[in-house]
Amino acid sequence: MARSGASPGKSFESEGFLLHRVPYGESDVIATFLTAQHGKLGMIARGARRSSKRFQGVLEPLSTVLLTYEDRGRDLCTLKEGRVTVPRTRIMEDLDALEAAGKALRFVRALCPARTPEPEVTMSLVTLLDALQEGRRTQAELLRFSFALLTGVGYGLELSRCLRCGKPRPAGRPAYVDPDKGGVVCASCGGGKILVPAELIEEAQRLTSGEPVELSDLHVGTLLRVAEEAILAHAGVEA
Repeated sequence: MARSGASPGKSFESEGFLLHRVPYGESDVIATFLTAQHGKLGMIARGARRSSKRFQGVLEPLSTVLLTYEDRGRDLCTLKEGRVTVPRTRIMEDLDALEAAGKALRFVRALCPARTPEPEVTMSLVTLLDALQEGRRTQAELLRFSFALLTGVGYGLELSRCLRCGKPRPAGRPAYVDPDKGGVVCASCGGGKILVPAELIEEAQRLTSGEPVELSDLHVGTLLRVAEEAILAHAGVEA
């Protein structure tokens, strides 16, 4: 699929999500957004700390926002104005949901390349945030998102065969998974970091394919560790 970036010197309007922000100078803010149109973009919001009228709610995480920005071909676009289109205030009232949402946004920021549209990741993030807003199982929803993120950016785990020798994984048996390498490594090739029970390997394959999966909290924790370590490894960050 062809990738495209924003054209220099033009103004754009796109929905997006705040991933990160830092103060800059006396009154400005530098923010990173995942935009639907152009993927991850850095933007400078001039005067945002002095007056929030143009950016009311836009520089806060979790909500879907409509952004108007100018791109002159530099590292940072200029955020002209914005507004919240889908508020998700209930997430802020649940510490577990807030932690899961924050982790997901950090994963996106770390794994998605700049100026690369990521429609599958964007859709998965919307699904996660809506689920957390509705009060669904926090860890289970984060797990689904994490596997969808890996698949969406082309780092889906290889769980059907050994990454080194290519030997098919025996059905109905546990398998060693090495998240750093991206999938199953058989015992003959040295094994992996995490021994995953047979039934969880099957469920992980379904998650990679985007199929619905219902797991116990214990099983969610095991697979979430696999997904999180894989994300951090691909992002070049130690778990």
